[in-house]
Amino acid sequence: MENELPPDEPLQPDGPTGPDKPLKPPKRRREDPAGQAWHAEARGRWKRAEELAPEAPFEVYDAPALPAWSAPPHVGRDLFGRYLLDRDSGVVHDVQHALESCAIDAIRNGTFYHFESELPADELVDCACMGA
Repeated sequence: MENELPPDEPLQPDGPTGPDKPLKPPKRRREDPAGQAWHAEARGRWKRAEELAPEAPFEVYDAPALPAWSAPPHVGRDLFGRYLLDRDSGVVHDVQHALESCAIDAIRNGTFYHFESELPADELVDCACMGA
């Protein structure tokens, strides 16, 4: 085959690694007791489902209900979580406290998260609405 490397040549990484390019520490977020409690409940229910039906736990798993979120009147879009990450800008919004300047309805490349503790920590910028 023409595109194959000889077996004795290791593949090279695409970019610098090791001490030349240190990793950034993850961003510390606020405590998220509601998220931690929901995840603990979900894990407990999953463990119980595995005990009851080890071959098919999904058949007996009863997930805890997610909290209901609301948004200010200027937000018209459907909410699929409390936090919305604008993947184009890297800005994360707390939809429940969204400011008009957040322009939540205009975010087209977004990902919703249910709890703050689920947000990816690297390289996100918190909008002012996150401090509310």
